[in-house]
Amino acid sequence: MRIGVDIDDTIVDTTKRIIEYSIEHLGLKDEEEILEQVKLVLQSDFQDSESIEFIQAHFRNIAESALVKENAIDVLSRLKERHEIYIITARSNDLIESVDLTIDYLKDYNIPHDKLITRAFDKVDDCIEHKIDLMIDDKLSTIETVRAAGINTLLFTSDLNKDMETTSPRVKDWLEVENYVLELEKTL
Repeated sequence: MRIGVDIDDTIVDTTKRIIEYSIEHLGLKDEEEILEQVKLVLQSDFQDSESIEFIQAHFRNIAESALVKENAIDVLSRLKERHEIYIITARSNDLIESVDLTIDYLKDYNIPHDKLITRAFDKVDDCIEHKIDLMIDDKLSTIETVRAAGINTLLFTSDLNKDMETTSPRVKDWLEVENYVLELEKTL
């Protein structure tokens, strides 16, 4: 099976780091204001000057210091023994040089994968092109479009999607991902 996996808020706890960073470096204290910063970074289409300025000024520091989610490396290692792991991310060099940063991060943290796909702004196209059998992502709109294309999906629960309804199975941690894949293997 070929498994596609997003980075931000799926492998890496980006929201947590944006919150910490916003408090430490931007002086934000209001929870609603902080969550708007998270949305600005993780859900933006980067067509407005505010999101572009924030990304250019702060994303490198956030991305370099965000921590890998608990059990992600171990589960990905076990999955990679039986499956191909494609990391599919919207990270690109369009606004900042984030591709090399991402490559270095994956190497520094020994995050197992077979292929890195960047500039994946419409992940359904990449999933189809690379014959992805299962896509794991925290962004609901991505999951819904990929699922509509007939590809298995897992929505990784995050602060931004926890209250949203979905037709996709939902997981809250990497051990649940592993259990889901074990069950899916039985049906293939």
